[in-house]
Amino acid sequence: MITNLSLGEIELMWSIRSIACDEVSDYMIITVRDLETPTVITPNNDGDNDFLVFPGVDQLPGTELIIYNRWGTEVYRSPDYQNDWDGRDHKSRELIPDTYYYILKFESERIIKGFVEIRK
Repeated sequence: MITNLSLGEIELMWSIRSIACDEVSDYMIITVRDLETPTVITPNNDGDNDFLVFPGVDQLPGTELIIYNRWGTEVYRSPDYQNDWDGRDHKSRELIPDTYYYILKFESERIIKGFVEIRK
């Protein structure tokens, strides 16, 4: 397993050697892109954009998501976000269509800040 790769193109090279065979080497190039950050959700239960989804974040345990309204009041928090925020506050009440701001905190201490608009 390879972890903690930097963003951009990374060339990996490896060699295999055994008593029975000559050494064999190969390489591959991996492109590490930044996390896709959505800007709109439409939580109307039509199966399209109903949740705030950051592809792959559900595979990163301990990723915290905090949502704030335009006045800076925290309206939602998940300490282990699983791509399941559907525009409701921490009491499961539907939030009004508006722009909200998020902070996504990873266990690696990386932080991504952005905004998401709820449209109905």
